Amino acid sequence: MKKTIYISITVGLLLSLLFYISVYKPKSTYETAKVKAGSFDKKIFATGIVDSEVIYQLSADSTGKVLKLLAKEGDLVKKGQTLAIIDSVDLQDKINETQYSISKAISSQSSSKSRINEAKAKYNLAHKMLERYTQLRKGGFVSQVEFDNIKLAEVSAKATLDSAYNEQLSSTDEVSRLNSTLAGLKEKLQTYEIKSPSDGVVVQRDIELGDIALAGKVIIKIVNPKDVWVKTFLDEVSSGEIKKGQKAYISLRSKPNQKQIGFVKQIDIVSDAVTEERIIGISFEKTQAQFFLNEQAEVDIVAKQFRSVLQVPAKTIIKENNKNGLWVYLDGEAKFVPVEILARDINTNLVAIKGDIKENDIILVPDTNKKPLVNGASVRI
Repeated sequence: MKKTIYISITVGLLLSLLFYISVYKPKSTYETAKVKAGSFDKKIFATGIVDSEVIYQLSADSTGKVLKLLAKEGDLVKKGQTLAIIDSVDLQDKINETQYSISKAISSQSSSKSRINEAKAKYNLAHKMLERYTQLRKGGFVSQVEFDNIKLAEVSAKATLDSAYNEQLSSTDEVSRLNSTLAGLKEKLQTYEIKSPSDGVVVQRDIELGDIALAGKVIIKIVNPKDVWVKTFLDEVSSGEIKKGQKAYISLRSKPNQKQIGFVKQIDIVSDAVTEERIIGISFEKTQAQFFLNEQAEVDIVAKQFRSVLQVPAKTIIKENNKNGLWVYLDGEAKFVPVEILARDINTNLVAIKGDIKENDIILVPDTNKKPLVNGASVRI
């Protein structure tokens, strides 16, 4: 009798349990999020350093002692500004001597003009006398000796005039030669002055007053702030989506919370064979008033822009049977919906997706501390 009662009670409990399970499914509470729609930038992250597209490297053309240093590191300089002067030894003395010789040659040139005028007057007079005596000789009014003396005087006057012309020509040639020599000396003197080829900032000076500047050895470096950019190093896998002109956001290590706008200006044609990275030059949209070469920087390059795309938090994306997807809340139950990931944003932790889902759908955030979700599982939100 008792055994029958126990069996009846056990069967009743099992039936009650089955009824509860079938009618009242156990439910778990999950955190939720909503599918949003809007613009989304597909960004490619890269690291790099502050660098310059152009660095002007200045050196002396001739070896010599540094007489003057007119700029130091950090100074703003203008194009053509003298930065250093190298000892030209006796070059200035040669310039002074040549200038003196030019003055003498010009003076001689002026004197030759006076001699030409004088010789021309004497020649004209002698020529007229010869013409007169020629007529007189024909008429027999003067002797042959007298005629010959007049003719000799005319020839002598002509020779004097030609000599004066030759002297003037020689003086003109000498002045021209000396001017060319002077121009060459002055041009050479300029090589002893190191001048800035552009507006910019002195970023490096490797010489001090009194040092010997060796010909061809770089002693000063200049950077124009307009040429400053970030030299980024990007893995070849990601670099295929990068194109010139793409927008970028730059974060400098000294200003981590400040993002500056830039753009892709250059993509190196040769990759590093060891690191398998490609160098991308990112220029700043606004000229940097102050910069520090080799400063660490982080860059987000906008490889693609989506105008209206579905977005969900990255933490809601899961993988089921090698497919990316979401657990969608539908009438109190969980439903797995496969999606295609279009882009990720590591800054906002959002993911742009495409799939059989729409804006404002409620999605469940998976919780490892709770029973794994399955299709049709009852959930509370």
